[in-house]
Amino acid sequence: MGKDKLGFTGINYGVCSYCNDLIRGAHRDGYREGCKKLEQTDGKYARIPLGDKGCEQFESSGVPAHPQVLEELIQTNPKCSSIPSDSKATETSWDFSDKMNEHLPEENITSYDKVQ
Repeated sequence: MGKDKLGFTGINYGVCSYCNDLIRGAHRDGYREGCKKLEQTDGKYARIPLGDKGCEQFESSGVPAHPQVLEELIQTNPKCSSIPSDSKATETSWDFSDKMNEHLPEENITSYDKVQ
């Protein structure tokens, strides 16, 4: 069964979507993503693309990935082998975004203007 049949979207394949250092700036229309490791001197965080390969300091937030997605994540960044596998993890788009928030430390959800 290909990933298209399950309906996975780009957010499912972004290594940073599964990282404990992800910072999400909340706004009424969605989120702007940054990285805790890229905090600037003014207390704001550098913006990151979720489709990125992640970095050497990747640390799983505990968000489980579907085995098909996990296989690709590990190929993209071997540090992703610490991501839990769950064959029932078929959320995409907004549902997956909500799941990300559930696994992040509370302080990682901040105001939109803190992520530049």
